[in-house]
Amino acid sequence: MAYFIKLSLFFITILATVICNAAEVNLLNGLNPQNSLTSTSVKNYFIMEASVPQKWRFQFNPDEPYFAITGAYLSSWVATVNDKPLMARPNNACSAYDASVCQNVNEFYKPDSPELIVTGLYKINSDNILSFGLNTGYSSSKLKVSPSFLIGGAKRFYTSDKKDSHFVVEGNYWLGSNVAHRPCLDSYDREYFCGNLTAWSDFYYDQHPKSYNVKIWYEKIF
Repeated sequence: MAYFIKLSLFFITILATVICNAAEVNLLNGLNPQNSLTSTSVKNYFIMEASVPQKWRFQFNPDEPYFAITGAYLSSWVATVNDKPLMARPNNACSAYDASVCQNVNEFYKPDSPELIVTGLYKINSDNILSFGLNTGYSSSKLKVSPSFLIGGAKRFYTSDKKDSHFVVEGNYWLGSNVAHRPCLDSYDREYFCGNLTAWSDFYYDQHPKSYNVKIWYEKIF
């Protein structure tokens, strides 16, 4: 029975979801990313002892340490910064000045290899978890995003002797991920942004985007 419980917890923990095609991310809206592509929260890995069935509690060891992979993302179609979309790889780009002027720019943004994001955790004991992650970066002719690394931690505080309610405080931060766009050239050697065929002088972007989270959770079993 103990082996079954451990095996069940292991498979619950492995929540990796590989997304191989995310072309639906809008090119322009993607320049101001909002949504994480993979989970960075570890709140659900703090199991309240009151939630464990009575018949299993003598086999349940809340302080047993373990490693786990909590999320994974793989794509050749979306460039990401840390854990958020930066821009989709366009097929045809039309000028923001004249919609009738379009060019196929797909090859300019085709990466040398798919971009991979992996997140995981190390549970120290029942009340402390370290989180980690890796983004391998994105490298194409006109866009490069350097690799980045996630570090974080979480702490649980029981608020009841019955261990049926708790606070969880967690935070994480991505290190790295420098962004570098490169201009295209027209037949007169004038520079322009390949993504929407506008003048390079009109294109601005964040070269060092930041990504961090601080969260406080409260849960209670009724």
